[in-house]
Amino acid sequence: MDFKYLIQKKLDEGFQKKWHPQRLSRAEVFEINEAIGLRFYVQNKNVCWILVHDEPPVELADETQAEDLVARGISSFLMKHPLWPK
Repeated sequence: MDFKYLIQKKLDEGFQKKWHPQRLSRAEVFEINEAIGLRFYVQNKNVCWILVHDEPPVELADETQAEDLVARGISSFLMKHPLWPK
């Protein structure tokens, strides 16, 4: 199974919604060897993308683990909302 594709699809669905009215946000999937991780960014006033949360790369065995990675990452990203750069 192509976990990277599945995760990107889930993130694309999740990021169709604007999480903050004045700050753009995005997520990035990355791979290190066989492990997949996530990075979450917001844009500051200077229009620079700032990393606000990352999920360390993990090896995934099934679709449930991939969905859990996305859910955990988005949840942590949104919990850090008060700390997002202004």
